[in-house]
Amino acid sequence: MITIDKSLCIGKGSERYCYRHPGDQDICIKVAYKAARNNKQNIKEYQYYRKRLKRVSSWAHIPRCHGWVATDLGSGLAFDFISDMHGQPCKSLHEALASGALSLEQLAGPLEDLRSYLLKNRIIVCDLRSKNILCRTEGHQVRLYLVDGLGNGDFLKIADHVPALAKAKIERHWRRLMVEVEKL
Repeated sequence: MITIDKSLCIGKGSERYCYRHPGDQDICIKVAYKAARNNKQNIKEYQYYRKRLKRVSSWAHIPRCHGWVATDLGSGLAFDFISDMHGQPCKSLHEALASGALSLEQLAGPLEDLRSYLLKNRIIVCDLRSKNILCRTEGHQVRLYLVDGLGNGDFLKIADHVPALAKAKIERHWRRLMVEVEKL
């Protein structure tokens, strides 16, 4: 069992905390904090990784999922930790734009790379928001990573099996993201 030191918290979402793994700096662990939800978001994300992302040919824009781990805070889901050149957590797209650390001009290419990646791999995102995308900057190069919100939230997941519907769904969510990004 992994003992989580709360000082290792690197993020908080609507249902989960994200902690750095105390014994492996390349891994982070997402743990549910709302008992009423009973780890639902972790379960959905894990199922999406196992069922849909097994066909992904490249992990260029999403972290790999390493499966379940037992922690003193409950079951957690382990992922690659996306860090900057100094081993620190990367800024979210929201933070980078809001702080002026990156401009829309600098992000035009990386955003198009991410969009193309999602379309090519038919990765459906139920929560495509700027806070769920991390910006890794190395020199003048920026790579975007989608670290949360993966999966098809539809009751009937037809788009998972019909490429044209998957593309339409990805494009619809992308347009919403771009409206949000342009407001920042």
